[in-house]
Amino acid sequence: EYLLEVGERPGKMSSRSKLPEDAIGFFRRVSTELDNEDEDSAISEEFLANIFDYIFKNNQLKLARDKVVCCILEKVLRVAPAIHVHAFLVNTVEVLDRYVSDKYASHVIQTAITQCLRMPRSQMSEVIEPEAEEDEDEDKEREDSASSLNTVVVTISKGIVGKLNDFAFDTYGSHVVCALIQVLSGVRVGDDIVRSRVSQKVAQKKTGAGREKSAALGGSATEVVWSELAEELGAELDDLCTAFAKMRDFSHCLTDRSGSKVLQALLYCTRRRDEKRCKHLCRQVLVACKVLSAQEDGEAGGVAAMAACNTGGSSAI
Repeated sequence: EYLLEVGERPGKMSSRSKLPEDAIGFFRRVSTELDNEDEDSAISEEFLANIFDYIFKNNQLKLARDKVVCCILEKVLRVAPAIHVHAFLVNTVEVLDRYVSDKYASHVIQTAITQCLRMPRSQMSEVIEPEAEEDEDEDKEREDSASSLNTVVVTISKGIVGKLNDFAFDTYGSHVVCALIQVLSGVRVGDDIVRSRVSQKVAQKKTGAGREKSAALGGSATEVVWSELAEELGAELDDLCTAFAKMRDFSHCLTDRSGSKVLQALLYCTRRRDEKRCKHLCRQVLVACKVLSAQEDGEAGGVAAMAACNTGGSSAI
């Protein structure tokens, strides 16, 4: 009953999508099946395997960049097990820029990265191998590409850190950076902190979530998910903090709509994970505040006040 069919009439969805009608029909069926699932019941493995098999065979990036399908991909990723999240993220590595800076694909990769936070610490370090192939050469390639979720997250992190000056100030890329910060620190931050009011309203509209369901998907509470960080994630968090502190436009983060959210997420996460890291960033924020006038308060207020509170000092703003 979970084998999905393609070719059904897409209805109104096709008018908002550039994909073929059979693809829209497939994802329309997926969306309906997920909406009809009981929240307390487990999603069929066969059902999910069928969906991801279709995704991987039909240009994952093109699907993620579609206005209609991107929302359904997010719904699928929220219930996917580690093996599918891992495979999905592996497919983003070589075209990471196109995901991070895209209006729709950025939300998909953000959701995929954030799903790591619901995985047990042990699953994050467990090596996952792609499915076996009949061809010996392809099978050898499969063994070489085996990796853990930790490894894939670190690879993605290095790609983002390398272009932090661009992504931190990008309307779409900044959301991805915030998601990455949470996974590297093992601290889940509420949507009311890392997303603007407009972004929160859009997310609720896309998922059909009211306040209670929205809280379950993102929520407003900040919590430490993993009591201990994997060594490679901790090292990558250090690299991200260092790169952030050395940004040529660091002071601009205090007033920029996107950059301020990234800095705020970084302060929240490091404060809960490592006070030493946090205080170092706070000192830099306060130094940067000295070059801002009172008229430039804007987005800077919350970030500067947080920095002053964490360092025990007072903000210059």
